[in-house]
Amino acid sequence: MPLARELVAFLTNLQESKQHHDHRLYSQKLTEEGRRLESVIRNALADGNHDKIARIVHQLCHDYAYAVHQPHARNGGLIGLAAAAIALGAEVARYLKEIVPPVLACFSDQDARVRYYACESMYNIAKVAKGEILLYFNDVFDALCKLAADTELSVKNGAELLDRLVKDIVSESAATYASILSPEAAISGSEPNSPARSVENSTAFSLPRFIPLLQERIHVLNPFTRTFLVSWITLLDSIPDLELVAYLPSFLGGLLKFLSDANQDVHTTTKVALDRFLTEIKKIALVKKGLAESRKSREDKDRKTSGSTDPVAVGSPQSDQVENGEAEDGPEETATQQGPQTPQNGQAGSPTADGDSTYTGSHDNEKDADGSEDEWIPGQDVQIDYQRILEILVTFLAESSEEEVQMTALKWIETFLDICPEDILLFTPRLLAQLLPALSHDTDHVKQAANRVNQALMAYIMSLPEDAAKPSANAEQAQIATQVPSIQQPGPGSTPTLPTIRSLAQSNGESRRDSAPMVKPLRKPTSPEPNEPLSRMAQVQTPEPPSSEQPEPESKAHTDLDYEAAVNALTLQFLHEHEATRVAALAWLIMLHRKSPRKILAIQDATFPALLKTLSDPAEAVVTRDLLLLSQISRSSDDGYFTSFMVNLLKLFTTDRRLLESRGNLIIRQLCLSLSPEKIYRTMADCLERDSDDDLEFASIMVQNLNNNLITAPELQDLRKRLRNLDSRDGQTFFTVLFKAWCVNAVATFSLCLLAQAYEQAYNLLQIFAELEMTVNMLIQIDKLVQLLESPVFTYLRMQLLEPERFPHLYKCLYGLLMLLPQSSAFAALKNRLNSVSAIGYLHIAPRNAPATPSSVSTFERQNRLRSKEGAGEASIKWTELLDKFRNTQERVRRSLQRQLTGQHDGLDDRSTTPEQQKKLAVPFSGADRGGAGVGGRPGSAQSLGRPSPQPLVVGGHAKGKSSLGRLGGVAGGFGARKGGKNQAQYQHQFTNTIEEKKMLYIIGLGLADERDVSVKGLEIIRKASRVYLEAYTAVLLVNQQQLESYYGRPLIIADREMVESHSDSILASADTQDIAFLVVGDPFSATTHTDLALRCRQHDPPIPTRTLPNASILTAVGATGLSLYTFGQTVSMVFFTDSWRPASFYDRVVENAGLGLHTLVLLDIKVKEPDLEAMARGRVVYEAPRFMSVAQCARQMLEVEGERGQGVCGRERLAVGVARLGSEDERIVAGTLEELAGADLGPPLHSLVLCGKKMHEMEWEYVREFAVDREKFDRVWKAEYAGQG
Repeated sequence: MPLARELVAFLTNLQESKQHHDHRLYSQKLTEEGRRLESVIRNALADGNHDKIARIVHQLCHDYAYAVHQPHARNGGLIGLAAAAIALGAEVARYLKEIVPPVLACFSDQDARVRYYACESMYNIAKVAKGEILLYFNDVFDALCKLAADTELSVKNGAELLDRLVKDIVSESAATYASILSPEAAISGSEPNSPARSVENSTAFSLPRFIPLLQERIHVLNPFTRTFLVSWITLLDSIPDLELVAYLPSFLGGLLKFLSDANQDVHTTTKVALDRFLTEIKKIALVKKGLAESRKSREDKDRKTSGSTDPVAVGSPQSDQVENGEAEDGPEETATQQGPQTPQNGQAGSPTADGDSTYTGSHDNEKDADGSEDEWIPGQDVQIDYQRILEILVTFLAESSEEEVQMTALKWIETFLDICPEDILLFTPRLLAQLLPALSHDTDHVKQAANRVNQALMAYIMSLPEDAAKPSANAEQAQIATQVPSIQQPGPGSTPTLPTIRSLAQSNGESRRDSAPMVKPLRKPTSPEPNEPLSRMAQVQTPEPPSSEQPEPESKAHTDLDYEAAVNALTLQFLHEHEATRVAALAWLIMLHRKSPRKILAIQDATFPALLKTLSDPAEAVVTRDLLLLSQISRSSDDGYFTSFMVNLLKLFTTDRRLLESRGNLIIRQLCLSLSPEKIYRTMADCLERDSDDDLEFASIMVQNLNNNLITAPELQDLRKRLRNLDSRDGQTFFTVLFKAWCVNAVATFSLCLLAQAYEQAYNLLQIFAELEMTVNMLIQIDKLVQLLESPVFTYLRMQLLEPERFPHLYKCLYGLLMLLPQSSAFAALKNRLNSVSAIGYLHIAPRNAPATPSSVSTFERQNRLRSKEGAGEASIKWTELLDKFRNTQERVRRSLQRQLTGQHDGLDDRSTTPEQQKKLAVPFSGADRGGAGVGGRPGSAQSLGRPSPQPLVVGGHAKGKSSLGRLGGVAGGFGARKGGKNQAQYQHQFTNTIEEKKMLYIIGLGLADERDVSVKGLEIIRKASRVYLEAYTAVLLVNQQQLESYYGRPLIIADREMVESHSDSILASADTQDIAFLVVGDPFSATTHTDLALRCRQHDPPIPTRTLPNASILTAVGATGLSLYTFGQTVSMVFFTDSWRPASFYDRVVENAGLGLHTLVLLDIKVKEPDLEAMARGRVVYEAPRFMSVAQCARQMLEVEGERGQGVCGRERLAVGVARLGSEDERIVAGTLEELAGADLGPPLHSLVLCGKKMHEMEWEYVREFAVDREKFDRVWKAEYAGQG
């Protein structure tokens, strides 16, 4: 064939030019031969010789373009095919099926020049073919997707040119262009029975066929390919008639992954694309909402005028159909059934692009006089699969830690809460599991976004109706609401429905996202699937039969919140490390219980233990809300639940004594605010009386806490008033219940009688007190009671001192207390009070009769306190029985303590103890030893061993100087709350130490890092000490209290600033008879506070021996920086600056050190249990959250002060060393200028900083420079400012 020879010559010429490396000649030859071939094809086309053209195309494809491993042949074939396409012009469409595949095959050739010529060839082909190339869009797109990441620049540039051309074609023709070939050719890739086959004139571009390819490619990692994909997604979304947003779930996950791409271009373009989609979704929802409201208003209007005369002629069947068609979307009507039509848009009967008439649109106008029904609004028939999108968003919120991904997901969810909140109900449990932790995110804008979503979701659930209508036979009439039992009433603040839902849920029985009724829907109402082509053709408005719209795929069955899953998700958040998350979880549970208490009660058995455990939470806000929730549940439950709650709360206090010490008062007061105080006290008193034999020590401590709250808590004011009135039967019964339970604590029982004005009974109790051993515990409680007598609560009692004839036993009670007290500050206060009315009292005290019983009382007392209620068959208060109960209970306490002591020392050899020691062991124990939570109440302590009678008076002597029983009483509740649980050998060891060793206060250094830094000697002392305090405000270890207690084998009492500096007597109590360990982070005497504590021991009467065990501190560990400890000057402290307080006293010390060329160690501020000044001004004690200053903040504050003082000692170029967590495995040391350290992040606390002196030695410099942020700069500054000055 001549053509074959010409082509062979053509390719041979190309080969020769290439072999001589003449690229210019090579390109020139390609151009010349291509033009010659183009001329040949044009001539054949002019002659109508299509057979010749077909042979040329076939030979170019199969003999050259498909020539494997022959790059020059392939190049020639590509140029030839491009020339053929140019020559064919509009006729190229019939040859594209053969021309395009070989060109596409060359896109993956290993030779870069072949790939380049493939791009050039396809560019020319597409430029000529225009819309016809869309038939091969998927293949072209796939090839371009791969070439976007090509390593050859020329290929990439060629691909970009081709990409721009294809984008232009898609923008212009994708939505409207139909192939000039037969429909079979246009959709040859479709399945035989696919919906595409049923479309008579399908567009060349098919979005449903493209989406699977996009789904496959969206998971690429290459940033260039990702940018390519985002650009195409943006383009397709910008074409209104394609409605890419309907397919968003297919590729949304990939776009969200793009947000975490390190490439800024990918991140930016993706963010813009996602914002466009969200804006589009909001517009679609707004359109649908407007249409639904418009339809509703028309329906209301029709209902109002339904009784009026029909404007259409009577008897006209068409009139019925028109009317029904508007209200019910009736059957499609033909043009012959209608009269003359009004042209739509002024063009009656004008043909569309495909030749179909637009008569249907005109016909529709007659159905509504205002013509609003037949106006198609973009977006009205787009179906968004909100649930699939939410599934993706919630999944990414859970799995991705990227800040931008979380922000985007939260932003979308917030928008969906406004658009389709009912769809979010299904995902609420999973969403809560991710949303609440986000409330504690490190980044503020994520935290704020999560807070907005949380509030919106909570508001929506609260707005749901309490008793939603159940689905009817017609699924479209289902209301989207929360199903609750019909007997439940709406909770406080609830509204029947959310306004945005109500306006859409009433739109003729359809769900809220359905379009307004359309006589000419332009798309199928179903959500498009990837493999389903769109049914709407450009400019074609064909009415759908009613059957195609029923049932609506968007009509969903009734959706209810899964309360059990939501509660389980919320309960898990109790374990979260951040307070804000735990508080939010409890707020949700409180809201859900208020919303549907019956549903919460049905699943409370699983959550109740978690709620009880949460009472031990360190955050007060968490405990407060937990108590509120428990109170709500108790109020809505029966008495059995309330009793169970109280019993389990007491069990929790039994097992967690630290909770009782730290939060007992808060818990009791909060419960009394939410529930009936009398019911709480009655139930707890019954439980304590019934179970007191199991643990008398705990019962005594619990009674003391309850009694203190009864006397002092403002929340119990009404209860106190009720107790003061024993004339009523209820008051008498309540007093009797409390008295029986209070008997385990002698002082609490006495104060209860004073509160109830049962003064004669109180005096009788005092006489029994004389038979008890007056221990430190008992004296502390009496001391506190005397102080309370001076409080406003007992104003009535002090006023009654002015009426001795009416209250003679009141004087006896108070003078009896005076006789029990040693001469302490409390003794002096009570004595002064009695002296002010002594003249009155002495004249009227009734003579003592023997025996003193309730029968020998004054007339007034007998009539008002000890008489039975008039008309009652028997006395409501049996005073004698109550006294017997008190005696028996105190005897049980004594025997219990004696049994404990006997059990502790069963292993002691009688021969190893002296007769005097055996006599000590035989001293009877009184119930007062267990009367409170004082220092003597702990089993195995020296106090519980018994002492000769003079010893309690020695303790009473502590009132001299600063010490007083009043100060000891401040923490009386904290020392006896430790449960024994020691084995016999331990008790024997401690007993031997009590007899033989001298007791003292040990001040023990713990080192800097963790529990293992304590010395061996220090650990031995900790394990044998009676009480162990941990000072926790001058410094902290890098481990928590639980780890320390586990390692030491001892419970620790946290000694905060207030205890150490203001109530140190509580620490020193019994330190002369017991070993007390005071633990200090670092070295004991690094802080002056601990020196002050040692001085107090010296000044104590009698003096308390002390012993110090040193350890490493920051003052010595700072040598790890390489700076010599010999060249350090004065140590200074840096505190947190506030708006009104910016102390700069440290600067003067730094100037002095700098003048001597010495280093300055700067200790950074820590705030642990610091009171909130604003709250204190309001009369409340609230502590701030712990704060620890960082090196960066210290450096910034120094630079600020330097800017004010300007002496150059803290300038930007001043060398410094920042240290963090010295002595630990992850210690951090960073050196640099102050300006560099102001931006350094050294991680978690504790931090310190060293300002380098000008006399820094060369050896120090060489060591420190290894830690430099910028060694080059560090060396430069050192050589300029420091070198040679040492």
